[in-house]
Amino acid sequence: MMFWVSWISVVALGLVPQSHDLPRQLHFQRISIEEGLSQSTVFGIAQDHQGFLWFGSEGGLNKYDGYAFTHYMHDSNIPSSLSDNWVRCLWVDQKGRLWIGNRVGLDLLEESQESFKHVIGSTQEFNDRELGGIAVLVEDEDGEMWAGSFNSGLFRIDRDMKVHHYAAQDGFGLEDDRVRALLPSGNYLWIGTKNGLFRMDRKSQTIDRVLRPENSALSNREIRALLEDETGALWIGTTHGLNRYDPNSGMWQSYFQEDVPGSLSDNWINTLVEDERGRIWVGTRDGGLNVLLKETDTFLVYRHDNFVPTSLSSNNIIAIFKDDSGVVWVGGFLSGINKLSAFERKFQLLQNHPFDPSTLIHNTVRSIMVDQKDQLWVGTINGVSIFNENREAIRHLVKSEDPVSLSENQILCMTEDTQGQIWMGTYGNGLDIISPNFKTIRHITKKGPEGLPDNFPQVLLRDRDRKIWLGSRSGLYAYDPESDRFFPSALAQKAFSDFDTISILSCFQDSRGRIWTGTYGRGAWCMDLKENSFRDYRKSGINPTLSHDYVSSFGEDSQGRIWIGTLDGLNVVQPDGSMVIFQSRDGLPNGVIQGLLVDSDDHVWASSNKGIFEIVPTNFPEIKINSYDTVDGLQGSEYVLGAFYKSANGELFFGGLNGLNSFYPQNIQQDRYVPPVVFTSFKIFNEQIPLRHTPDGSYEPMVLSHRQNFISFEFAALDYAFPEKIQYQYKMEGVDQEWINAGTRRFANYNDLEGGAYAFKVRATNHDGLWKETPISLELRVIPPFWKTTWFMILCAGLVAALVAYRINELSQSKQILEERVSERTRAYEQANQELVRTQNLLVEAAHQAGMAEIAVDVLHNIGNALNSMMVSCDILQEKLQNHQTVELLGKICAKMESGELNLETAQGQTRLIASLRKLVGLHEGVWSEMKEESDLLHEKTLHILDIVRAQQDHAMRATYEEDIFLDQLVQDAIKIQSGSLKKHQVQVVLNVPHIQVRIAKTKLAQVLVNLVKNAIEALKSEPPTKARKICIFVRQLDQHVHLVIEDNGMGIPPENLKRIFNYGFSGKPQGRGFGLHFCANAMTEMNGRILVESPGVGLGSVFTLELPVAGESFAMP
Repeated sequence: MMFWVSWISVVALGLVPQSHDLPRQLHFQRISIEEGLSQSTVFGIAQDHQGFLWFGSEGGLNKYDGYAFTHYMHDSNIPSSLSDNWVRCLWVDQKGRLWIGNRVGLDLLEESQESFKHVIGSTQEFNDRELGGIAVLVEDEDGEMWAGSFNSGLFRIDRDMKVHHYAAQDGFGLEDDRVRALLPSGNYLWIGTKNGLFRMDRKSQTIDRVLRPENSALSNREIRALLEDETGALWIGTTHGLNRYDPNSGMWQSYFQEDVPGSLSDNWINTLVEDERGRIWVGTRDGGLNVLLKETDTFLVYRHDNFVPTSLSSNNIIAIFKDDSGVVWVGGFLSGINKLSAFERKFQLLQNHPFDPSTLIHNTVRSIMVDQKDQLWVGTINGVSIFNENREAIRHLVKSEDPVSLSENQILCMTEDTQGQIWMGTYGNGLDIISPNFKTIRHITKKGPEGLPDNFPQVLLRDRDRKIWLGSRSGLYAYDPESDRFFPSALAQKAFSDFDTISILSCFQDSRGRIWTGTYGRGAWCMDLKENSFRDYRKSGINPTLSHDYVSSFGEDSQGRIWIGTLDGLNVVQPDGSMVIFQSRDGLPNGVIQGLLVDSDDHVWASSNKGIFEIVPTNFPEIKINSYDTVDGLQGSEYVLGAFYKSANGELFFGGLNGLNSFYPQNIQQDRYVPPVVFTSFKIFNEQIPLRHTPDGSYEPMVLSHRQNFISFEFAALDYAFPEKIQYQYKMEGVDQEWINAGTRRFANYNDLEGGAYAFKVRATNHDGLWKETPISLELRVIPPFWKTTWFMILCAGLVAALVAYRINELSQSKQILEERVSERTRAYEQANQELVRTQNLLVEAAHQAGMAEIAVDVLHNIGNALNSMMVSCDILQEKLQNHQTVELLGKICAKMESGELNLETAQGQTRLIASLRKLVGLHEGVWSEMKEESDLLHEKTLHILDIVRAQQDHAMRATYEEDIFLDQLVQDAIKIQSGSLKKHQVQVVLNVPHIQVRIAKTKLAQVLVNLVKNAIEALKSEPPTKARKICIFVRQLDQHVHLVIEDNGMGIPPENLKRIFNYGFSGKPQGRGFGLHFCANAMTEMNGRILVESPGVGLGSVFTLELPVAGESFAMP
């Protein structure tokens, strides 16, 4: 089986830039089929111009965004699919196109990334040759592609996509068609075959054989990899050793696998790469990864270790690649991908590895110290490990029957005296003092003559006067070497005189010589031995000055500030004596400080129960906090009280439950690389829609219809070092006023966008929290429905205005006719009776005023505000009609005439007047009846329009205010709303909802619950009364979500309806409108939740599940 990626030789590899030398162990992260890779043997690796990574395997082509893989496979039914799944090599050319060499030929991925163009293969003129597949791909400086095949020689693809073939039988000078490696170098192309090395002059197209094993120092004729280093030397990897050839001097040097330290681990070379420091990285078939250090001309070897999960996953290294962010990817045989982050080694890690005696004896670390010989001593709960400068354990000390052994395995503290003796405080067995040559170990206990106060020494300090201080469960003691005894500190006894017992947890000497002691529940104490004075800092008491009375550690910066670590925050004593306190509410990742150290730049490093964090006093008391976790190489989240140390050369150490971390603060650099952000998915109603790019690399705008009212986006920042630490923000311009903090969430959903122009924008940080200021953007244009277009609204407004004008004119004419007829009739009887004349004049005036008032009210309204204007006009018109005084007045006149109250001259005249007036009353009643009918009709239409408008306004202005609410109360409120229906239909409700909080839009969720309960009642109505009708509402927890379940034993849902039950307009009820469940689905999406439905079938009930976000960390099941 043949493997090569010699094309990687043109890339400068940048590994572990914080370190001057490569460590003995590199920490790899393994990625394989379980993480989504299509197959576990990776031959080729490349990165396109967008930033996506591509992996070629035996099982297809893989595209990777740091979170998930997209697979490209051969499909015999799709001619434009990948021509074969066995991908041998990959190359991204200067134009950003991806070339894929596989077992049957050469493919080119089209720009849409949806189809492949077959450049070389069975459909070409080379089908009569035994092609054997493409083994290697490179691009020369002229932009032409070169492909070496397994059996058919060499191919050149010019810039016009024309294919040129060079084979041994064609007389070009190539003597072997089995090409295994290619290397462009200026005007030449180096060609490695199974039978030697050739060089082509690209200008003349001639090929010469330049190296033969029989007349050169080449270790083997079968060449597997080629590399030209920064000096111009040619490196040749064969199946039997590594060779270096200097074309200028003609000098040869060969490297072989030998049984000596620093030699090559395997002779079969698969790939060669040079890093930015000139080191040669060698991938071998069975020897793992080798790195040649030119200064010593020796190799560092990194192999697979079954007991080290961060070692290489395989010793068969096929491909090596460095991406734009500095991450190194190593492909192996049947072992997936190994990821090596250039920033992973922020913190060195010492741990126990079974069967490796050069590692830590136990992972739980209690104490740390570096002696005068630069040997690292690590006390654990199971003995002591001593490491040399290379961090290889050279000795382990444990309790045994041997008299020269520890008295107890758990070591709480350590220090070194002026004679080179190591003092150790044990858990329960006093002190052990080890001589410099390890010949003796002296045991001191409470029972001895040395005056040890108890057998639990918890802290040892050697001050500047070389005096040794001991803190124990019985107080603070000083050692007197002349008498070889411990004496209680007189000043300490005075300070602690108010306490029966005092337990010392920490001890520190500041630059002024003062001794600071941290106690178990008694606060911090500063003792000035020169002034014979002390001061206490405590939380308890009348004047609290400390955040917590359990004090774990101290430190001092160059400004004279004393930093105090407690089990509830950091306290800073300033030179003027004032105190500044930092706790979790001030931004500390964790308030439980297990240890703290101050570096030479005044940065404070603290270990806690949530990793290590760095405090940078930018402008004290203003601080900046950088947090680190296991992703950065920490042993774990929880560290151990008292397990911290700063060496003389500035190296810092922190011990935890899973090992020891060490680092030089100046090497902990923030990554300045800002990754590109890309859209990985755009969906309409969950259907994937491909996105296309413009020539400048931006995204082409998308045009949507108003019916495409549910869209979703997925996005990713292509920073592969630690993608789990990347933070995201997004904003839909035209909808969102501010950026929405999404955290690590990489998707967003929107629905029911009004017609218009929008821009969806995303920005992200790198893994160290540095924001990319320029966001990516996808422009959207939503075409509104015709009834919401401007032209339609103008047309409707014109029609409404014309209708109103017509009706006003019609009413005005009717009133005018009526007035004229009344006036004509009354003029005929002007001389009849003065009272009748006066009454008629009042009647005419009243009719005139009434009609003109109605018209004035109608006309003076703003016609532009059409719907509201029509509604007000109709109300006024109806009110006038109900109080039509004209008809009433005429009726009164007739009544008076009939009663004889009106004195007419003759009976005949009286009769005629009565008849005329009655005719006038009948005419008025007919006119006003018609007006009322028209008014009622207009009022009914207006109400219909207003219903539609109000529904649209309500939909567009729905509130999205989120608040913390108690779920059980909201559910009970929804049940109360439906209580009447529940009682009527004899439905029993079973509730099991705990008193928990969710963060949600309260009104929306209430509407959803009422809808679902109402639907459940409807489903139960069809069940016979003899069957127990029941609705169960309860809660389940899944990850960081609450699942609220509404279950009924009603009529159930047919399986064919489950997929479309949330679609608008679909309903399982004969009279249903298909809006309720559609509303529920949209509302849950707007609240960043989901609604799910299950039903075993018809007659078997239904289960609706609401997935809700938890409010903070308040969730707790009873």
